[in-house]
Amino acid sequence: MATPNIDFCAKCGAPLSPGVRFCETCGQPVIAAGAPASQPITQSPKVHKKTGRTILIIFLVLIICAFLGLIAFILLSGNSISLRLPFANA
Repeated sequence: MATPNIDFCAKCGAPLSPGVRFCETCGQPVIAAGAPASQPITQSPKVHKKTGRTILIIFLVLIICAFLGLIAFILLSGNSISLRLPFANA
């Protein structure tokens, strides 16, 4: 199947040789003018690093572990800890 002469690549703009099926510069398939594209060419999605969110989650997990460790220490130590308020005289 011969590809009609298309002057320039639609993706990179490089000049195309007659009869080529792919751009010699970027590799983009050459589609004849007026011919329907079988499937649009898409780039793979970029992975965004969520370092700020990860640090926040790690920080919250550490705070929760410290809080639970403090509660476990108080309950297992056997000492009774009473709460004394400075303004309560009773």
